[in-house]
Amino acid sequence: MKQSKDVKFIIYQVLYIFIIVVMTLKGADIDLNLVKNADDVVLKSSSDSLKLKIDSLLALGVKPEDILRERQDNIASSDPIIVIKGGFGSDGSDGAGKDIITTDDGKKKEDITQPTKDIQLEIQKPVQYRVNQVSVNRNSEPLYIYGDGKLLTTVAPNQSGSFLLKGESVVVYKCGNTEKQTGTKENETQSLTFQSINAGNSEKSLRELQATVGWRVTVKDDYYDQIEVKITGPVKIEEKGKGTYDLKLYLCGSKDQFDRMFGDKEAPYRANFTVTATDKISGKKVSQMREFIFGEW
Repeated sequence: MKQSKDVKFIIYQVLYIFIIVVMTLKGADIDLNLVKNADDVVLKSSSDSLKLKIDSLLALGVKPEDILRERQDNIASSDPIIVIKGGFGSDGSDGAGKDIITTDDGKKKEDITQPTKDIQLEIQKPVQYRVNQVSVNRNSEPLYIYGDGKLLTTVAPNQSGSFLLKGESVVVYKCGNTEKQTGTKENETQSLTFQSINAGNSEKSLRELQATVGWRVTVKDDYYDQIEVKITGPVKIEEKGKGTYDLKLYLCGSKDQFDRMFGDKEAPYRANFTVTATDKISGKKVSQMREFIFGEW
């Protein structure tokens, strides 16, 4: 008989603890004064019904520890309670700026913080008076390019671009909160070279000069694609490569024409041509003149 009372006492204690836990988790407000003063908080019929259910469970051989174990299993299977605990620092971090989160199952995981954007700027020293190319912007934000404080161009993410640089001395590349600065490279002025192959003399005939190459002209520039070349004079022009030209004199088609042009003049005779190379962006111009010399038809 005493053993049966002990069993009932244990069951009541288990149920009491369980009710308190559930009410605490659910946020219930427990006011003992309210319970003490309420006349109809627990009806006698409800109390008798609970006792009958407990007696029925005991008659079926159900033990109090089985009931407690079942309730613990149900609580453990719910969403884990996450508790943030202090690590090495007093601010609750592990010393590396990361919060350590411990779940009720004893497992630890780091707080996932927003990663810092890694901005990559691939730049080269740009050239003055030149259309400079910009490689693909592989960042998630637009790339802004400034020359001496003035916006030159904007390159969208995953796009390439270009910008025209004139006399600016400092270029700044800016993307997000990252920026890089670089100086500029001077664009050297183009030059002309002349090679005399058969430019003639007082003993040469005009027919001979007109049959062979008299001059080879070379226009030199690091960026020949933006150089405009103009050759004027009585010459035939044959382009031999980028910036290289062979020139033949072409002045008269017959002796009669030669006599009309030079019959009243004294030998040696001269025929001039001019080569002009102009930078289409900077406007810089280089011009030189050369001549063919001959003494007869």
